[in-house]
Amino acid sequence: MSYKNAEAPKPFPVVAIGASAGGLEAITELLKYLLPDLGMCYVVIQHLSPTHESILPELIDRQTTMKVYKVTDGIEVFANCIYVIPPNTFMSIVDGHLRIFPRIKIDGVMHPIDFFLPRLLKYTSKMQ
Repeated sequence: MSYKNAEAPKPFPVVAIGASAGGLEAITELLKYLLPDLGMCYVVIQHLSPTHESILPELIDRQTTMKVYKVTDGIEVFANCIYVIPPNTFMSIVDGHLRIFPRIKIDGVMHPIDFFLPRLLKYTSKMQ
C-alpha cells in the first residue's frame, strides 16, 4: 500500500498484561472496565498449562466488547483489540505482528511474560 496521497496509519500503544495461572480474575476485572475505544492494543500473556487447551480468549470475550483473538503466528495487531497468547508458547512482536515460538525453559523455568516484555520494549522504541 502506498501512503503517498494518504495519511499513514498512526502508531498506537501496545499494552502487555501479564499474570500467573491464578490471575484470571484480575485480568477479567481489568478488561471489564477498560473503555473499548482508547486506541490501544492489549496483549495478554498468562502462564498457562502446556498440556491443556486454553479457554482464556472465550472467558475474556465475555467481559469486553473489544474483539478478542487467540494469537496465531504472524497475526497483525490493531488498536482496540485484545490478543491472548496460546498455551505452551512464547510470543514476540515484530513490525506490528505477533510471532509465536515454542516455549523453552530458561534457568529451569518457563518465562513467557519475561520473554515478551523486552521484545515489546524494542518494538515500541522503534515507533518513537
